[in-house]
Amino acid sequence: MEKQLYTNSFNVVINKKNYWCGLLTGLSLLFNLCSCSTTPSESEKETIQKKQIIIHSNLKKGQAAFFYYFGEFDNTVPPFSFTNTDSLKVIESNTPVLLIDAVMHNLFLVYPGDTLHLYLGDNKSPVLETESDTIRNNELSFFVAAQATGDPIIESSLFFSLPNTKAIATGNNIDFTAYIQTSLDTYQKRLDFLKSYQTGKQLSPSFVEQVESLYKNFQRLQATTAIHMKNLKITDYPGSYIQYLDSLIKKATSTEKLTIGNQMFLRSPVFAYYTKKFAGENLFADLFEYLRSNPVKIKEQQRFLEFVVLKRNLKTQYALHKEYYDKFINDDKDKYSNYLLNEIDALLALKSTNGQQVLIDLKGNRITWNEILKKHKDSLLYIDFWASWCMPCRRAFPSSKNLVLEMKDKPVKFIYISTDAEINAWKKAAAEENLPVDASYLIPDFDSALLKRVFNIQTIPRYILLGKNGEVIDDDAEHPGSPEIKTILEQYF
Repeated sequence: MEKQLYTNSFNVVINKKNYWCGLLTGLSLLFNLCSCSTTPSESEKETIQKKQIIIHSNLKKGQAAFFYYFGEFDNTVPPFSFTNTDSLKVIESNTPVLLIDAVMHNLFLVYPGDTLHLYLGDNKSPVLETESDTIRNNELSFFVAAQATGDPIIESSLFFSLPNTKAIATGNNIDFTAYIQTSLDTYQKRLDFLKSYQTGKQLSPSFVEQVESLYKNFQRLQATTAIHMKNLKITDYPGSYIQYLDSLIKKATSTEKLTIGNQMFLRSPVFAYYTKKFAGENLFADLFEYLRSNPVKIKEQQRFLEFVVLKRNLKTQYALHKEYYDKFINDDKDKYSNYLLNEIDALLALKSTNGQQVLIDLKGNRITWNEILKKHKDSLLYIDFWASWCMPCRRAFPSSKNLVLEMKDKPVKFIYISTDAEINAWKKAAAEENLPVDASYLIPDFDSALLKRVFNIQTIPRYILLGKNGEVIDDDAEHPGSPEIKTILEQYF
């Protein structure tokens, strides 16, 4: 059955066949680390390795483990998996990373330069170890041991462990004295465990510093939870509670390094507090001006806090307060300004198409859907909708690359379209997967995208097959590893 769809940017004919997507292949996901054609020197290899965290899977058939972690740009890296066929994972980072087991909710503080081995322990929970570094193995088992004592830092819902007793909250009534005391008691218990753990197992000073930072920020996170519990103005809270928050936030933003604990958890209590403090119509402007007029002592902290404010409000505030973004970007050409520049480019691309679907290529150029169709008007188009966080999407790439090789002399073009919300995440994943530069695109703001509506894309991976004139042959095509896909393609050559 055919139906004609008319849009501002293109006309398509959909010939629905309802092919059922089969199971994805179990080929291993091996991240490409570089595309250099020459062999790196030994010193270059050492430099590269110092920026990598390498995890080898020792899992047996039928076993699996899932991890996620917080990125350096106020984002969460969605869960990625290990099985007996996923033998290697490389995380590129210049700073420590706190891996979170998405099933058992244990934590693992890992460092650039670590080479680790993963297996499942007796209770089926993941274990990460080095081959021979006793101190690192002590550190890798620290949070597992802490959780075994009844301190579940990460809840199964992926929210953080928060005070939840009748003494603290009964309905809408909060005993703030008990609330503050519980926060202090929890923090002290964690410090006591850290001290007792070290009596029998040696830990490095840097690890201890990171753990102490994490615990401080968990305390701040707990302390600010009440900010969300009532629809109150900041002046409606007891003075003792506000003073307590003031002291925590001031210390966090004035005397401490930007450790992993601060970067991951500082943002939540700080912005919960500031959002309440500056609640009103001009929240964004008031908050940014406050940070500018009351700078913290440590520059990296200041840059991170301003970056989070700008990033979280980009889509709604850029047009109204472009001057704030310009100030931040011009102040320092660092990773935060580069990140915002990329996101601003994507935002502007979305708004400059007069209703046509716009995409961005890996070089930052803007191109409309019509232009892509015209560019490949004499070829079939096999379109792969994917995202950096979608593991089934990325596991299908080896099959896709094999299909490309088998069809290299045929009139079919393979197009990869990302639905990522962040352009930087897309670029990084595209490089890791070695996707072709001339056939890789991102759709900005995919949730409101024209292509999403036209093709009714609710889940990914999703494959669409277009004919040589842009007509839709199948808007739910077979996946690239399917035995039928070659036969389907060949009948349209």
